[in-house]
Amino acid sequence: MSIASNWVSQGSYLANPKLSRTTRHAAQAEMVFRQYADVQEEFGKGKGDAWNFDRWGNISTKGAKLVETATMPRRSHTPYKGTGSVDEYGNGHGYTGKLEALSQFDESQKINRILKNDMVDVMDCEVEAEFAKAKIVYVASSATAYNLYTDATPTQTCSVSFDDFHAKNIVDYLYQTMKAQKFSGGFYHGILSTQAARGLHDKLQAIWMYTKFPVNGEIGAYYKTRFSMSNNAFSNAQGVGAAFGEAYIFGADTVMEAIVIPEEIRYEVKDVGRDKMIAWYALLGFKIFWAGDPDNSIVKFGGA
Repeated sequence: MSIASNWVSQGSYLANPKLSRTTRHAAQAEMVFRQYADVQEEFGKGKGDAWNFDRWGNISTKGAKLVETATMPRRSHTPYKGTGSVDEYGNGHGYTGKLEALSQFDESQKINRILKNDMVDVMDCEVEAEFAKAKIVYVASSATAYNLYTDATPTQTCSVSFDDFHAKNIVDYLYQTMKAQKFSGGFYHGILSTQAARGLHDKLQAIWMYTKFPVNGEIGAYYKTRFSMSNNAFSNAQGVGAAFGEAYIFGADTVMEAIVIPEEIRYEVKDVGRDKMIAWYALLGFKIFWAGDPDNSIVKFGGA
């Protein structure tokens, strides 16, 4: 009798197929938006599900030379009120006590990682949703022309990719017209979809070749702006033929974050340990800081 036939007839349960001890998780998007949410308030229990905040306009009239015998001018400023709300966020993953007892792997550790990936993704998308409420939308109509919409409702479709020309126009508008505050170091920041980043990188590849970048997802700095790339949350297929990606360029004070209960992992055990669940949970909220009253700090590159 041959070795092969002997194995089939007599040894089918003498060994099991080898199971790799290295587990692999599904690929994850690169999360960039959350790092720009500023925790402005930390709320405790018993304070309700909404928070209010104030924004201050500039003085009504600029100062000037004074005439020695004239009375000092008396000016004022306009306060602007904002309101945000906190919501519950979460997701759970169930498993059984039998699975946990028989599995070669640590089920709770595996599920924890899966849930943490989901949690980070959800929070990143929530922050981007606030970015998307920006009033200023820049629509590239050609390689050397654009239209600017200030009511968050562009009627024109983007016709070309984001590049150095359009980046400089947006930064000029942020600085000269919006007078948006810069981040520490004197830079504005930008978050680009893959297509938008490609358009800019093709123009600046020689400049960026040997640069090191400290911000998560950062691909380069140009015209006093640090650019990061993200493959999460916003569209990579907008404009004519869905060929151009979205982008944001912005100054400081973008999105506020209010926290009652920060993200945490919770466990549930029922039916004398036979029914189990691990979940992530958070009670918090996000709110765009400036949205046209009177200032803005975000310009969106996109279109209808």
